[in-house]
Order: sequence, then C-alpha cells, then structure tokens
Amino acid sequence: MEKLANMSLPKMRRELFDDHCHRGPVGEGNWLSLIQFAAACRVDAAWLGQRIADGMFPGIEFEAGRWRVFGDMVLRARLARQLESDFGMLPFAQKNNP
Repeated sequence: MEKLANMSLPKMRRELFDDHCHRGPVGEGNWLSLIQFAAACRVDAAWLGQRIADGMFPGIEFEAGRWRVFGDMVLRARLARQLESDFGMLPFAQKNNP
C-alpha cells in the first residue's frame, strides 16, 4: 500500500474505506476465519492475530474457528497497520513490555 502521507484525500478514502465486499447486514457482522479477516483488512494474518491478542478489537467474538467481524474492525486494522508502517509506531503491548 502506498503511504497515506503521499495519497490524495479521495484516494486515501477509497483505500481505507473500500470494504464493500466484506460488509454484512448492519449490526450483525460477518463470521470470518483469521485468514479471511486478514484479507479483508489487507494485512498479514500473523500481524492481525497478535493485534487481536493485544486487545485491539474490544468485544470481538470467536466461535467455531471464526471471528465475528464488523466494518469498523476492518478499518481499525487497516489504519493501525498503516500508522505502524508510516510512522514506525509500536503496538501498545510492545511499548509496555520491552
């Protein structure tokens, strides 16, 4: 992904908010495997699994090998990954446990 700092605002919006193929009915969420969730977020599954373990997605549900995912979770993961990449930010858990 191109760095956010280098994108025009319309392109940034498309990049961050384009999750139309992963949206379900409002309020119900979609049940996805970790691999599917990572693909929707455009991030590595190991990276996403660690962020889930770190508590980045409060209220996320896990059942029968699948995560209940909402659009705001997809956006949160995309933004977090981009911020880590662009600004060299460390995840909260790494900052507090050197």
